Amino acid sequence: MGCDKAPEITSYDVAREAEQPVTSVPTMPQMPMAASPTPQRMLVATFLRGDNAWFVKTTGSPDAIAEAAGKLRGFVDQITLPEDDPGAIRWTVPEGWQTKPPTQFREATIVLPEGDPPLEIAISKLGYDGSDVDAYLLMNLNRWRGQLGLSPVEKVDSAAGMETITVAGEKVWMFDATGNSSGSGMSAPFAPFAQGASGMAPPATSAPPATSPPDRPTAKPELKVTIPDDWQLSDRGSMGSRSYLVGEGDLQATVKLSDFAAFGMMGDPLFNLNRWRGQLGLGEVTQDQIEQETERIEISGTQGWLATINRDDNSERMLAAMVVKDGHAWFFQLTGTPEAVDANREAYDQLLAAVEIASPSMEEGKGE
Repeated sequence: MGCDKAPEITSYDVAREAEQPVTSVPTMPQMPMAASPTPQRMLVATFLRGDNAWFVKTTGSPDAIAEAAGKLRGFVDQITLPEDDPGAIRWTVPEGWQTKPPTQFREATIVLPEGDPPLEIAISKLGYDGSDVDAYLLMNLNRWRGQLGLSPVEKVDSAAGMETITVAGEKVWMFDATGNSSGSGMSAPFAPFAQGASGMAPPATSAPPATSPPDRPTAKPELKVTIPDDWQLSDRGSMGSRSYLVGEGDLQATVKLSDFAAFGMMGDPLFNLNRWRGQLGLGEVTQDQIEQETERIEISGTQGWLATINRDDNSERMLAAMVVKDGHAWFFQLTGTPEAVDANREAYDQLLAAVEIASPSMEEGKGE
């Protein structure tokens, strides 16, 4: 076997590029700025039907809404309320208008043929248990005002953008207001709860906690309470609240009993504390202050909260108690002059001590 010739090794001279001095560090590309607030007008018709609340909502530029106002109002006016289905509404889509399929948050989306972009009518539905209608309307009114960058209010009236109209012989609430929207992308009807009941967003570094909605009993819990003989019924709200006149003369005060489904803000003690403070012309407090502004009490075997609130000029005082039980928030208020509230405090405390909130399951199987 012979030896092969060793391979030749060829070398190359490669010119090396001169190193360039680093004069600056490249900057990261900037994130796009959030969209600037733009003027928006919002129209929302609210139908309270049985155990449902229906919302017929349109949002767009003030000019676009003004141009289509007649058609939008005509659409609301032609809605019918079927007697065979007291929790429903029905509508007819005009010729040439487009209907999109239902989504998780909308029963229907109806697109008007004109406009660039064309206006949409969003029809959505939420559960409603027939409790305090004023509180329910106020919650939604402030939700819509917040979406328009408007400050919250304490009363549902025309100054806040809410009027009443009649559709198919029944009262309907129509919200109409103009403000600035930053286009957050929240969709009705759940945008108000995206930050939690108290309006505080969760930390950006943590995932939102896994929570489940409060139990919603199939039947409404029953409030069992004995009203003293000398209390005079002064008002029975359209959705079950009751107000009584207590005491006499200059020491007369008002006791109000009401309840509301405890989902969203109505089950939040801080939201309700600030709602009551607003009724007496006071500013809001924060979550850190709620312990010093309320005291813990027991109502029907469940921990509740009691707030004592005084108007700045000391002309009015309110005692407001709240308890959440069986998927409902129950409210007990005593309001009047400080002297009248103090004079009727013992009777109010006795009322709270005697309250019984009977769960629906407790009543099953019992005769009438």
